[in-house]
Amino acid sequence: MTGESRVDAYKPKLGLYDRIKPKRNFSITNGGLGAWELILRYSNLDLNDGSIMGGEMDVVTAGLNWYLSPTVRVSSTTALLT
Repeated sequence: MTGESRVDAYKPKLGLYDRIKPKRNFSITNGGLGAWELILRYSNLDLNDGSIMGGEMDVVTAGLNWYLSPTVRVSSTTALLT
């Protein structure tokens, strides 16, 4: 949301993502906002198989991450299960 990208944090030789590094760390005096990340995910679990009725579940997850600096993150997540 503030211009940072997970693509920039990917390290292909290691096969992992590094932490998000805000372009401007959060600062009340300097006006830095840190980095903001909006998260949305959908998943489905189907445990039915032939005559076995194990059930089915859909999950929608939404979240918001605020990276104040490369080492500080405030995170909030909620999920709707049906």
